[in-house]
Amino acid sequence: MDKGDQRQFTDPCRRLTDSFAADLRTGAPHAHSDVSMRDYPQPDSPMTRTLLFRAASAAAFCLSALPLSAQSASPVAAALKYSLATASKNFPGSAERMPEDKYSYKPTPGNMTYGDHMAHMADFNEMMCGLIGGTTAPAHDKVAGTAPKAAIVAQVKASFAFCSTALANLDDSQLAATVPFFGSQISRAAAIIILSADWSDHYAVTSTYLRLNGLLPPTAGRM
Repeated sequence: MDKGDQRQFTDPCRRLTDSFAADLRTGAPHAHSDVSMRDYPQPDSPMTRTLLFRAASAAAFCLSALPLSAQSASPVAAALKYSLATASKNFPGSAERMPEDKYSYKPTPGNMTYGDHMAHMADFNEMMCGLIGGTTAPAHDKVAGTAPKAAIVAQVKASFAFCSTALANLDDSQLAATVPFFGSQISRAAAIIILSADWSDHYAVTSTYLRLNGLLPPTAGRM
């Protein structure tokens, strides 16, 4: 890959991470903060510095699809679609591997159950892919983490199918455009990073839950 190809990929990724960091510096809320909107951390707080560190880690998201995206006119969108293709296998596979009687499992009282993680992932997919793609998911009854395993698995699969449709025509032309996010506004670039980070976050958690129950996550079988 020559320097021109490298710049084609790294320059949009740099704009992506810079945009996410700017959103956090100005106090845009994060989906998984345990604080209310009025308590959201100020720019110099430890929590915000932690989130800014996560913004820096967004470089890994871009680099993960480097061979694919370096030849693309929209490398950021291509990187997200690459991550989507992986997540679309990992999450349904994880949902199917856990026995139904373990969907209520959580390592400590303060953790979410396995079913809650999967139900959250389905909800978050629909919200974020809709925001990023400029569309909305089909209306349906909310599936709770206490629902039967079959219902949760079906909703996880449906949410990734929706993401594939919603993001099919995504390109890098509107990265700086803003989208609504929990009563605030963030850039589409920030929304892309948040979604990809959420996939990584919840796959790490659900993989750990599987291993704690003597089961291997989908990626372990592909290594």
